Amino acid sequence: MARLQVDLDSPLPAELAIGGGTAVFVAGTCFDAELRIQTLEFELDGVRQPVMAYGMPRLDHFRALHPTLDPYAAGGLRNDPSSL
Repeated sequence: MARLQVDLDSPLPAELAIGGGTAVFVAGTCFDAELRIQTLEFELDGVRQPVMAYGMPRLDHFRALHPTLDPYAAGGLRNDPSSL
């Protein structure tokens, strides 16, 4: 069973209009419950694209993994005995 979970917050557009400064903002999650993600990039038409920011906490993932903990009071915890 794969542990790595990769999800986009919204789907990518099927097409883009080209012109002065076309950019696509991509947001989502890449998560492994056991291992730390060391680097992150995505590939578009065979070209690797760097990810500008990663490693930022996601409250939705925290609550899904630790439903009994208060996320605002869990700063010093090293593990959650009630979570797999």
